[in-house]
Amino acid sequence: MTNRTVQSVTLRVPQLESARRFYQEVVGLDVLEEKDGRVGLGSGGREVVTLVAAPDARPRGSGDAGLFHLAILFPERGALADALARVTEMDYVMTGASDHLVSEALYMNDPGANGVELYRDRPESEWEYDDSGEVRMTTKRLNLEHLQGDGSQPTPDGAPEATRLGHVHLEVTDLERAATFYRDIFSMEMQTSRRGARFLSWDGYHHHVALNTWNRRRKAHESESLGLESVAATMPASDGDEVRQRATDSGISVKETDRGFRLTDPDGITWWVRS
Repeated sequence: MTNRTVQSVTLRVPQLESARRFYQEVVGLDVLEEKDGRVGLGSGGREVVTLVAAPDARPRGSGDAGLFHLAILFPERGALADALARVTEMDYVMTGASDHLVSEALYMNDPGANGVELYRDRPESEWEYDDSGEVRMTTKRLNLEHLQGDGSQPTPDGAPEATRLGHVHLEVTDLERAATFYRDIFSMEMQTSRRGARFLSWDGYHHHVALNTWNRRRKAHESESLGLESVAATMPASDGDEVRQRATDSGISVKETDRGFRLTDPDGITWWVRS
């Protein structure tokens, strides 16, 4: 497993309590910290999602770049089946369920209308690659009845401690410009592409960041609106130093804080880099 990864996302939500219940009771995350209108949730003591109460914030504009979905990775198929059982028991509406060859995924929206993917990876030994070296990914119907058969009895209330943020999928205004940023500044590698989308990662993972232009967003992301506030990545200090230097050399503003450093991508999406 890579030691460079996406760590967490911060979301601005209109109703904090309903969002907290979703991530705690449906996804199965633990409340790690709750203070001053912010709730941090995660698993095994590791932050996955931070929710920020923003009842007066404007909704994300229909043309704004931003979050397509955040993707929470479960460590095995049985844990994904347990998540499906919690979704069903709480009568949550799913927007999709897909077999992507490298993974199996459930899709829904949280109470703040943020897209959420719950997924599990197939073993890397089962991933397939085309002649150009790109990992094969597709979208096929997931057999939910078969998945349900791998669930625990009774269904556990919480997710396993190894549950974490697996990737983020972003809506951007210019696909090639965005892909160039994540390749050149974050040193990610292209893993696969499809019409209107690019999938990039560190260290051969199928993707830590996905980018798409499917909904033809034309405006930069506004972090003060509802939805995505920021994404945090974690990596060794030496890799962080290289990201900082490449950003500075490219004229990208870097803000240093005691929580790491902060920069924004070409669509105004804020990233924190932490060691």
